[in-house]
Amino acid sequence: MASSFLRPSTVPEVLEELAGGGAHLWAGGTATGQALRLGAEFPQRLVGLGRVAALQTIGLERHGELRLGSMVSLHSLATDSVVIRHAPILAAAAASVGNERIRRAATLGGHLVQGEADFDIPPVLLVLQAQMRLASSRGERTLEFARFLLQEPRRPDELLIEILLPPRQAGTVSAFQKFNPQSLEAPGLIVVAGTLTPSADGSHLEDVRLAAGGAGASALRLRSTEARLNGSRPEIAAIREAARLSTRDIAPRDDLRASAEYRREMVAVWSRRLLERLGSAVLGTTREGGHHED
Repeated sequence: MASSFLRPSTVPEVLEELAGGGAHLWAGGTATGQALRLGAEFPQRLVGLGRVAALQTIGLERHGELRLGSMVSLHSLATDSVVIRHAPILAAAAASVGNERIRRAATLGGHLVQGEADFDIPPVLLVLQAQMRLASSRGERTLEFARFLLQEPRRPDELLIEILLPPRQAGTVSAFQKFNPQSLEAPGLIVVAGTLTPSADGSHLEDVRLAAGGAGASALRLRSTEARLNGSRPEIAAIREAARLSTRDIAPRDDLRASAEYRREMVAVWSRRLLERLGSAVLGTTREGGHHED
């Protein structure tokens, strides 16, 4: 058990504790608390982030960038009107995590720093092209979420400050789907998220992004499907054909929850369903002469 539990109230105070080494951050406590209860050994100092108000904000910049503090709870993400309006699939993904008690305790930053392969939110941040702003006593850095997830995770002396979402593109439609045949409160067996952006005249798809969780060591983009659809006409037949390519980019593993083969099959099924839903939304808006985001 940790010998001290510190409660700083500012970011500089947190960074000072991290610079000294041996500190473990406590965000919502849903993972760390469980580990402590199971008798895990942790560094001598736990640094609680619950009093750092600067990490708990949700803000929309004038040019449309959405800024999410790392200590924003998943409940806030799921219910905040700004998030629902400007990043509805993020709100949907947050609402799918656990139950309300868990969502009120769990934080966005804690969810992301844990980096589990089957967590619900990472696929959404991949397709939204999120960026992560981290700070340490040495300075700050901002990097794409994909790099944070796969290549450059948080360093021991760093604090995740906020998650940045770029302005949404006009006409973009988006969707999130979680599949877990046993319990929707558990992490998804397979999670898929996607966005489709048609051209201004609706003649073709200009920007297609699709990502999956539970299909490899971490959430990942389904690049083969994206490549097939980018530049194509927004037709359901083409979307179904492209969805078949979704398994080219994944590397599922056997585990206690499902075999790799079953995960592979479910990625294909849920990618197709999600893309059909998005394709129908694009076709509906282009026929009506307008656009919207689901």
